[in-house]
Amino acid sequence: MRDLAPAIALLTVAEDLVYTEARLFAWTDTKPLAVSITNLLTQVDAAQAAHVGHLRSIARADASAAGARAEVELFCGDLQKKLLALVAQDRQAPLFRTYFAEAASTIQTMDEASLRTWLDGAATALAASADKDLKAQGVIAKNLLAKWNEAERAQAAAGTANSQHDASARQPLREAVNAGRRDVHADLTKLGTKHKRSKRWVESFFRSARASKPDPNPAA
Repeated sequence: MRDLAPAIALLTVAEDLVYTEARLFAWTDTKPLAVSITNLLTQVDAAQAAHVGHLRSIARADASAAGARAEVELFCGDLQKKLLALVAQDRQAPLFRTYFAEAASTIQTMDEASLRTWLDGAATALAASADKDLKAQGVIAKNLLAKWNEAERAQAAAGTANSQHDASARQPLREAVNAGRRDVHADLTKLGTKHKRSKRWVESFFRSARASKPDPNPAA
């Protein structure tokens, strides 16, 4: 019998345990050994449910962050067009050339740090404008920036929570499962010796190594 590697997904761990549990129940003298496997399965089920919850949180946080950036890009693109029109009329041109001289299409190619810096500068410049409409645009810009920052903080927090769960629950559980399976293997070996059963009989309670599947997201 081989240990289940750290990269093995919890679902595959459960499949291995179910395989062993079923075979232990099939023999009268091995049924008592099934209790420890059943207990491990309960723990794996709980850990898997928690893991799925973390994955959902990550997916939602990723979507929120992407949506917040898309809102920023849309707002900035529209804002640039309005302000470039003002520059063309030479209205407060020095101020707007400082922040909005680039074509609106360049917003789409900015990395996050550049876009955040651009938006923050734009919001500050707009807030200082005497024009009420432009000042209102500055408020919108500040709110969008705050929303984007909050979405990214939530995104980071979701990833951290999942990593912490992996370290505090999933990895120790895999170790407990391997220890439990080794104990059952040892007990089966004793029974096999007592009843003159072959080593193949002992190994038949565990799935072969080639039946296990790697975790598609081992670090999650």
